[in-house]
Amino acid sequence: MADFIIPKGKAFDFTLRVIEKDSFLAQDVKFFDAVNSTLQFRTYSGVCVPTVTNGVVMVQVPDDVTASPLTYLNGVINVSLSAAYTAQFVPQRGEVVDGAYLKPAYEAVMQLIFTDGTPARTVIIDNVYVIPASC
Repeated sequence: MADFIIPKGKAFDFTLRVIEKDSFLAQDVKFFDAVNSTLQFRTYSGVCVPTVTNGVVMVQVPDDVTASPLTYLNGVINVSLSAAYTAQFVPQRGEVVDGAYLKPAYEAVMQLIFTDGTPARTVIIDNVYVIPASC
């Protein structure tokens, strides 16, 4: 997975595609449970960034917003981090080059839950860099 660069104190959105196990095909995310799924950012010493109300919002993205009924066969989930949530991040690891730190500040652990009995998926983003909001 690619490295993430998050601006401190600014809203940040990203999408991810859930694929079938041992496949390159997208998984149907119709039964994605956004309420019970979690996303945590933690330092490499294990300290988690505290949760903020509405700080992390996850929703599945429909294949075609004009279709009826909506389908979610593309496997895309949109994740939004609020400015209040990213304001808690501390960008202080290593030397600064081009406005970013050379060492990642955090790793992200995402637990995706499905209500149809599909096994939960764990996604780990190893390198999350935080840059000052002025960049």
